[in-house]
Amino acid sequence: MTGLNLRHLKREVTQGHRSRHGLLEEIERHLERTGDQPLEGALEIILEELHRAPQDPHLLRLLALLHERDGDLEGARRILMTAKGDGTDLPSHHPAASLEHLLLEARVLLEANQVAEAEEVARRALSMEPKSLSALNMLARVCHVQGRLSEMIELWRRVQLLAPHREGALVQLGILHRLASDDEAVRMRFVAVGENAYARKHPGQVELESAFAKFRQGDLKGALLACEHLASTSREKVPALQKLAVLQKAWFQERTDDLESAHATLQAFGRERGFEVDFDRLGFLARICERLGTPAALSQAIHIHEHLNIHFGKLSSLPRLVALYQAIGDSARAEAYSREFQRRFARRMQKPLVPEIVHALARHYVRLSAFPRLSIGAEDSAGVERELRLASSVAGRQRRRALLAHFAGDSARARRIWRRLTQSRSATAKDFGYLADSLASAGQAREAHASYLEAVRRAPASVALWRQLLSGLAAGQDERPVKALLADPAIRNPAHEALRRSAIADHADPRPWQDLALIERFAGLEEDAARHEQKARALQQALSRSPELGRVLVAAAYALYGKPKGIVHEIVATRRLVTAGAGGVLEEGGILGSVTPDLSAVVRLTLATALDFARAHWPHLAADTNNYVYALKIAKEDEPSSGSSAGLPVALAFLSLILGRRVPSDLAVSGSLVSDSQRHVVLRRIGDAPHKVKGAYHRNLSMILLPEENRPDVECGDVVPLTVARELVRYAADLSQAIEIVWGREVWET
Repeated sequence: MTGLNLRHLKREVTQGHRSRHGLLEEIERHLERTGDQPLEGALEIILEELHRAPQDPHLLRLLALLHERDGDLEGARRILMTAKGDGTDLPSHHPAASLEHLLLEARVLLEANQVAEAEEVARRALSMEPKSLSALNMLARVCHVQGRLSEMIELWRRVQLLAPHREGALVQLGILHRLASDDEAVRMRFVAVGENAYARKHPGQVELESAFAKFRQGDLKGALLACEHLASTSREKVPALQKLAVLQKAWFQERTDDLESAHATLQAFGRERGFEVDFDRLGFLARICERLGTPAALSQAIHIHEHLNIHFGKLSSLPRLVALYQAIGDSARAEAYSREFQRRFARRMQKPLVPEIVHALARHYVRLSAFPRLSIGAEDSAGVERELRLASSVAGRQRRRALLAHFAGDSARARRIWRRLTQSRSATAKDFGYLADSLASAGQAREAHASYLEAVRRAPASVALWRQLLSGLAAGQDERPVKALLADPAIRNPAHEALRRSAIADHADPRPWQDLALIERFAGLEEDAARHEQKARALQQALSRSPELGRVLVAAAYALYGKPKGIVHEIVATRRLVTAGAGGVLEEGGILGSVTPDLSAVVRLTLATALDFARAHWPHLAADTNNYVYALKIAKEDEPSSGSSAGLPVALAFLSLILGRRVPSDLAVSGSLVSDSQRHVVLRRIGDAPHKVKGAYHRNLSMILLPEENRPDVECGDVVPLTVARELVRYAADLSQAIEIVWGREVWET
């Protein structure tokens, strides 16, 4: 089988088209595959990078993986021994912490819902290498979880601009096709580029639009001739325009079901110099081959997608390979690619895999209760075994064995290992912390408290360990040992500074301020403690007054350079008491935010539908609904929101006010409503459903609610793996089912 030659990727780094970290990610991705494919140039690249950074732990790990892949386990261990220890005690701010270690730490912190800490580490990673696509994506995901959509979209734009391989030609053709549907726009030779500003159309755009117009008018021959003429005249001068013309010709042939001709057009174009491995051509050709469906065509489609996967890491090729191998009856290969898609999708979404969680927690303490028991598959077991083999110290291997036992559900074995570790000379603060976590989960609170004390004594600047220790005080543990510990300036000063930085970083959360005030109280800093206690109380009161009723997370799609991206934003419904009987409608100017006329109409109609539905099912709660006027605030107001898919979330927002029930904050919703009667409201299919599921997964939500009609779209597996879809998505056929999913069947007893 043909392997990956990394030398052309190295040239992209030299030319500035790919980041150094992106190249190292490609090497790591292939090293962690089955190992049956050559990997030309990997050793050369790793050694060159090590010449620049001899102690970079990520590079040493890659070199060890390369040796292990070649069967030299002892060589792999010797390489890791050249690093300090096994790299498990380097905090994220240590100068030797690599970019990969920072990103891994950020992923695990975000998975543990330590969002502010994850952001801090992600920003450090991005400052280390500003062009790293993984660092940009990691920070974008943090922003999404925090609801900072504008910053997230800007980061996504940077990712798109820096991505080494982009398929933009077909998107451009789609835009031109839409423009050409307006005869007036086709006839115009100028386009608007700003307020009262126009520019002359490029002659190539005029010809492309003209070809689309001919096709729309039924003149297929004229449209094809126009494409051929443009391709011929632009061949030497403007290759990009030539490509658009050839792809447009194949597009016309595909639309008229002349698949053989479309196939021939794209095959011939592949013989043109410079377009042999063009992304747009290959993706289009694979699509045509799949539609042809002959054994030879399916084989060619498989060859194309395997090429894109192996040489360019094209994630979207994996679900196509699953479908193609299923089509030819090779279920084993289909299953293998399905597993690879799941794992690569998780990595693209910046979700840590089981071996990565074990590796990260062996380096950096994160409380164990932040993670559920993990489902450990064969690939995960193999990855953890590799972690055990490559750990360069006995303590490192034991630490990983304890973590694996804990996540596999064998807490007793994990505690035995941690006890032995804490009694050894190799013990670290994290070992005492993990032993304490395990003891606390087993109900041994006093022993856990003592272990947390030893942990913070060894690592006084660890905010995570201090939080665990202080939570024990809230549960009634003896505070005198903590006061005695803080009497030592070597512990008090770094602890106070670390907790102060944590509170400032997550300044809207009362918990860090409470912890800081408690430390200051014990340390005798009464004035500071009183000020921070007051701030914590004020924040807690503000949270309790926040308008949770009427707040709903909406799953939406954002068009970025012509491609849909799933995002989650919020809407908040409110109401105001007016003269009896004078309400029941949106107040004047009651839609706050930028909305299109169609969405404005949807909101008004949905309010009427929700009020009717509430009066039919909860007349005692809806008796006074006409005594209020209603309003709806839609977030991300700098860009207009549109579409009927907001119907279900808007209905739930208004029903939340009427029923006095909060919509769960870890749920996103999308669905179009059709009112059959006052009692019965059905849900209809919405667009971009798979991308909305992807957005909910990216936002770290636990559920997304969609219309039943969208089940086939989501479970086709082309955008999100089927396992993710089945775990994350719930479907409803009507508003009653949706309400039961959101609030449970007991809602009818309200």
